[in-house]
Amino acid sequence: YGADDDPLSFTVLDFLRELDKTKQQDKYSFKVSELHANLKKYAPGIDIDPKELPGSPSILSRKLKGIKQALEHMGWDMAFSTSARVARTVTFSIRKSLGT
Repeated sequence: YGADDDPLSFTVLDFLRELDKTKQQDKYSFKVSELHANLKKYAPGIDIDPKELPGSPSILSRKLKGIKQALEHMGWDMAFSTSARVARTVTFSIRKSLGT
């Protein structure tokens, strides 16, 4: 699925894995603008140039939709809020294994 070759996929997946190590929740929700800022700060720590990530929250939102399949393949579901009146929210949740 190319997650290792795509800076955005790699950064999002690594960010979620690290978050899950500390928080251990079923779901993680962010305003897209908040996620954008977090990823830009997180990227240098994993040797990703922040300039390789989307330049704005709106571009991030579009790009996330494009990597949805890669995220699912790596065990994460992603859903966007239906209303953007206040701020668009994206929620990541750990995929449940079949039979659990």
